[in-house]
Amino acid sequence: MRSQEAPREMVRTQARNRVRREILAARVTVAFNEELKPETPPPVRRLADMDLPPVSEVLRRHDRWHGPQVPDQATESQALEKLRRKILAARVTASFNEALKRDTSSTVKRLAGLELPDEPPPESSPQTVSESV
Repeated sequence: MRSQEAPREMVRTQARNRVRREILAARVTVAFNEELKPETPPPVRRLADMDLPPVSEVLRRHDRWHGPQVPDQATESQALEKLRRKILAARVTASFNEALKRDTSSTVKRLAGLELPDEPPPESSPQTVSESV
């Protein structure tokens, strides 16, 4: 009986973590829409307003199956880094369009006009013996 409990718990845990990711994605969508001014659909807003389910200990124990879980702070820094890349890409697109005398969409213009988020600190790498001497 115990062997059947573990797979069921893994499925429940995976479902909770998927809901968690969907809520976080909805929150990012709402934040973008507030900044860029398009209207957020009501289902997305309701999803973003939901409480996050807790991160499951089961996946932490079984990370050999699914890889290590990313803590919220790392997820936030990844989202900010992605936002930085999107803003920079929009700036390049707007510059190319201007140089080629093409129209640039209003969304790209608004994204290109956003202030870049602070650059995250570089990840520390373990020092070797030669570096520490």
